[in-house]
Formats: sequence, C-alpha cells, structure tokens
Amino acid sequence: MRVEATVPRSRGQLALGPESMDKCPILVLSKPVKPQTAAAKSLSLRQYVVSTRVLQLEVHGMSSSTSAPPSSTHQTFYGEALPTWTYAHRELLDLEYPHFFLKTWQFIGHTSELPNPGDFITLDLLRDSVVVMRGSDGELRAFLNICRHRATRLLEGRGHCKGLVQCPYHGWTYHNDGRLAGIPSPKNFPGVRRSDLGLIEVEFDVYRDLIFVRVAGDGPGVSERLAQVDPWIKAYRPENYVLLSAPSTEIWNANWKIAWDNYLENYHIPIGHPGLHRLVVESQDGKELTGGGSAGFFEMNPRPSSVDHERRYQELVGCTDHRYPGDIQRRWLQLDFESNMGIEFYPSLFSVFQLLPLAADRTAVRTSLYMPSDLSADEEELRNIDLKILDEVNAEDKTICERIQRGVQTHAYEPGPLSEEESGIADFHQQVRELIPITQSREAPAQGELEILNRNLMKPASL
Repeated sequence: MRVEATVPRSRGQLALGPESMDKCPILVLSKPVKPQTAAAKSLSLRQYVVSTRVLQLEVHGMSSSTSAPPSSTHQTFYGEALPTWTYAHRELLDLEYPHFFLKTWQFIGHTSELPNPGDFITLDLLRDSVVVMRGSDGELRAFLNICRHRATRLLEGRGHCKGLVQCPYHGWTYHNDGRLAGIPSPKNFPGVRRSDLGLIEVEFDVYRDLIFVRVAGDGPGVSERLAQVDPWIKAYRPENYVLLSAPSTEIWNANWKIAWDNYLENYHIPIGHPGLHRLVVESQDGKELTGGGSAGFFEMNPRPSSVDHERRYQELVGCTDHRYPGDIQRRWLQLDFESNMGIEFYPSLFSVFQLLPLAADRTAVRTSLYMPSDLSADEEELRNIDLKILDEVNAEDKTICERIQRGVQTHAYEPGPLSEEESGIADFHQQVRELIPITQSREAPAQGELEILNRNLMKPASL
C-alpha cells in the first residue's frame, strides 16, 4: 500500500531505436530523463557503446540530430513500465543487489530488543548477513556476520551470547565488541596479529530507537532521509515500542520488483483488497522523503463496514486518541522507504514490510511487528484486529504478485500504460533505469551478456 504524496511531479521518457539499421544486433532503449542540470544542458548528445555498435541518445529537450534517420525515433510518455524480461532475468538480480540492498538502509530491529551485553539480532540479505550486538560497554555495533578465518556464518536469528562469540567451524572467538579474542592452535599462524582480524564493522544508524544497517555505500543517514516526516513519526513515539513477536518471513514466488510495484500503488485496492477498501480511505496529506520515497496517511472510512471485525475496528479506534495529537488520531501513517520497505504506523501497532530477494522469481517477505508498551484492554483488541487485517492484506498481495509473476512472461505481452495512481511505480522504474541502464532495453539480453552490456552503457563515449 502507498499513500500518494501531493507534491506535483513530471516525468519525460525518450525511446530511440534505429529500426532500419543493418543486421548487426542492437538494443532498443527507452531512456528516462530527469530535469536537466547545468551539466546536461551543455551537451547535445550522449553516446553509449552497446556491444560493437554506438547508439547516440538525444538529451531530452535539446534540439539536435543523431546519426539515426528521423523515422527511427519515437517518444514514449509518462507512465511506461519496465520491460517484462526485467522481472525474470536471473543475471539482473546480481546488478540490482548492490544498488537496492547493499547501499541502502535496511531495518533490522529496535533498541528494546538488545537491552543487555551480548544480545544480538541478525539480518540476512541475498549473499550477506549482518549482526547488531550490544557490547559489554553498553554500545551497539554492527558487523558482517562471518568469521574472519573462512567466512563461516557466526550467529543465526536473534539471541544472547553469554561470553565470547565462537565460530562453529574452527573455534575462533570474538568479544562482543568485535575484537578477535582467540585462535585455536595459534602456533599454526605465525606472525598473525589478532588486532588485524576483528569482525568487519558495518555502518548502522539508530533513528528514534529503530535500528538500520547499511552494508556498503554512503550518503544521508536515516534521520536526514526522514526529516520531512519526522514530526509525524515523532507523534507515534516509536521510542516506546516493544517487540510484539519475532520477525516472520514468508516466501513469495515472485520477483521482488513485482512485490514492490504492488506496494507502491493503491489503484488495485478496491478489487484486490475489498476489506481494506471498506475500512479506510486515502488522505490528501503526503510528503516526499529526502532522497526518494514518500509518506502519507489512510484514515477511517466514515461509512461503517458491513463486515463485523472491520466495523468493530472503526468503533474501537477512538480508544487510542489519548496517545496522539489531533492531526494523527485514527490514522495510519505509511512510508515507502529505500525501494523495498513499507514502514507503517498504526494507532496500536508498528510494522515493517521488507522485501529481500532470494532469486529472480522468489522473494522473502520479512515482517517485523512492534506495539506501544502500555496498551489498554480496548487497545489490545484493536491491535488484534490490526493483525488480522494485515494478514488478510498480505495474503491477498501474495496471491496477486504470484499471479503476475506467472503472467509477466506470457508470449507477446507488453506492459500496459501506468495510471496517475501508479506514479510511484513510474518513479521506481525510472530509478531502476538510471542505476542499471541495461533495463532500458526492450529485449532481454542473452544469458551471459547482461553485465558487460550494462557496463558499456555506463561508459559514455567521447563526443
């Protein structure tokens, strides 16, 4: 689910394909174009090398000519979706993984889950695992969850280490601040200094007691990314949350982008989520997040639902009014964050919906649930209905996404136009094209060629 921010946007896309060229294979690109910067305005052409051929792509809005004949160009408009092959190509995930998972902030837990030295939480990504642990000095630290000797995974899930962290392979041990404590048979490692072989630290950020990790990359911290909506988040007092249950993971047989596309739009709600449609309506309040993403509200449908538990929710939700200022009361705040997380604040519940790819057509959906620590009896009933509604919505979305995955590779299918209600998808797809330009190709690259073609597209030739 996504509540559209009301900030106006515009998008232009340019597709150039020299259809009449000779028989040498060539990629037909659909290139999204951002508003021009001063640097872009100084160029009339940008050349990309594709295999052994050069495509000259016209910069949107500039009057210039290319070597391709006029009849070979056409313009596409706002709302063009990614080509279908991008949802099933096994090699594409290798290019997506660094951009969308290693270099982004990923939610791992809440500080209340780590009260004591030795307490830890792990998060498994596609090829990487991260552990956050509280040290004996009371400080939190994040590390790659591997032994420095032979890369054995050290810890699983969440728990408590009473003493040292011991590798289950050869028995190397580590202090809870990451320092290497001991190596069995040290005489076999002459000249090795323990100070050089501590656990590899990973960047982490604590925002209102919510813990995020970033394996690689740099850029704004979580507080800066969420600065525009911090007053709203502050009103929910996430510092007071406690864990409701250990994170659950469900496998969806769908590409992660299909699941994220689905989260980014509400066009499907009346048909795909009839219960949600009866219960809430979309608010006009919305804001863009710094660096991408948006936030907004759902509020109660003034018309009572015909379904008992939904109507009971509408009746009960006012019991939480004492917790929130008037502009937050009886509303759900939802954020789409870092292109794979739905961060959701409900009056009696907090949820993080997190998409973690396992393969081109399989995604782990990790759901983390928290709640205020002092719920009344009525608020607990409300929370239980919240959980029931979340289960219903996630089950409906799983069915939808798996049906799309089965259908998206259908022979001769081309994506239809995106509606204004799907502008979040258009923004996301532009981001994918900008970071991984091979996704501009209308045709799937042959197996084994995708990475080199993408690398060539990222190297503009001299004009």
